[in-house]
Amino acid sequence: EFVALPGRGVRGVIDGVTYHLGNHRMLEELGCCSTELEQRITALETMGKTVVMLMGADGVQALLAVADTIKDSSRSAVAELHALGIQTMMLTGDNPHTAKAIASQAGIDRAHGNLLPDDKLREVEQLAQSGKVGMVGDGINDAPALARADIGFAMGAAGTDTAIETADVALMDDDLRKIPTFVRLSRA
Repeated sequence: EFVALPGRGVRGVIDGVTYHLGNHRMLEELGCCSTELEQRITALETMGKTVVMLMGADGVQALLAVADTIKDSSRSAVAELHALGIQTMMLTGDNPHTAKAIASQAGIDRAHGNLLPDDKLREVEQLAQSGKVGMVGDGINDAPALARADIGFAMGAAGTDTAIETADVALMDDDLRKIPTFVRLSRA
């Protein structure tokens, strides 16, 4: 009975017991949050980490803190986009602290965190009112925004089938430098 819960995590049953593996939003929706957990989560998020909780019948079983490492190629891709006159924005389901830290490390202009798929879609719709919008994504949560953007790029190597099928362009690996290359070729 495994199921993905967009913008929250996953749920499954093992030996008759339901388990959830997900983010802070899921923790709150399941009523498993406490003052002590909030403090631990906030401390980890402030360090730029994303916290994932494993929740079972007895409440929270484990806290997992993960952090993305920015590839040098990603920093380069963002710098190339800026050189082409393209503004950059990160839309993520990660907490706002992590979003801000990662965006800063990558050189991204703006970042919005704690977004559900519909929130990402609304951001893209709002941006589209003042110009052309490109969206880069790799997951189920990105699909609505990928579909709405003037052009959607799916990261093929790590992308979900949903993102790849929804996007206009599927990059065959996870090298973001292919996006400015694509823009230059398109302009030519």
